[in-house]
Amino acid sequence: MADTPEIIYLDEALRPNASLGPRAFMIVMTLVGLFSFAGGVLYLTLGAWPVFGFFGLDMLAIWFAFKLSFRAQEQVTYIRVDGDYLRLWHQQRGKEDKTADLPIAFVRVELETPTTPHTHLHIAYTNKAYVIGRFLTPEQRTRLAKRLRAAIHRARIKAPA
Repeated sequence: MADTPEIIYLDEALRPNASLGPRAFMIVMTLVGLFSFAGGVLYLTLGAWPVFGFFGLDMLAIWFAFKLSFRAQEQVTYIRVDGDYLRLWHQQRGKEDKTADLPIAFVRVELETPTTPHTHLHIAYTNKAYVIGRFLTPEQRTRLAKRLRAAIHRARIKAPA
């Protein structure tokens, strides 16, 4: 007897939106560098030579802030709902991968209402809760919660995908 293929009710990858592409980042940093250099030269000619260095520090701080932002964007959360489990898998550069296989029968999707930028989407199982999609907008969290609840419901009743 042949095995029936596993039915996948939901299979998503959540990624933060990119703030800037590499080319746009270079353009922004070039403009910041030019304005910093021009401002520094202006103060240098007025005799306030220490200000020149502070313009350089400002440019370095802006570059560092962008690099931190880009690093935070290098994460992905995979969500898969099949007939038996809700599988969560979170990858982030420089950190250990986190995974969880939660039985469909006991998993809950919790989203506080009204949904604001500070509310979180939780996948609850027994006494644990997994926060997913922190980088999503409130509307995206609401839509994801609806899709998750629908997929879990279909998986529980073994409905065709």
